Amino acid sequence: MNRQALAYIENSVTASFDFAQRLVQARTMQEMAALQQEFMKRQMSVATEQGQQLGQMMSRAATSATKAAGQGQAQGQGQAQGRGQPQGHSQGGSRKQP
Repeated sequence: MNRQALAYIENSVTASFDFAQRLVQARTMQEMAALQQEFMKRQMSVATEQGQQLGQMMSRAATSATKAAGQGQAQGQGQAQGRGQPQGHSQGGSRKQP
């Protein structure tokens, strides 16, 4: 997931530098406004796509974690059942004699 986040950041920085270069070359305010509008639309689209991808990755990670926790819990229960206490003995305490 960290690699994906770094790739998103790298793409964003590259897009920003490209935008800055194009903006410097603009000759009129209308051209600058059009470039900014195009840049913002593209960035919003990319952000939406990245958010969806991150959401899917988080969902898969949560599903995997839940499955692993469920398997570990089932194994722990199986082991606990095999270590039952003999009848008539209490756990961890001594009885006082009357």
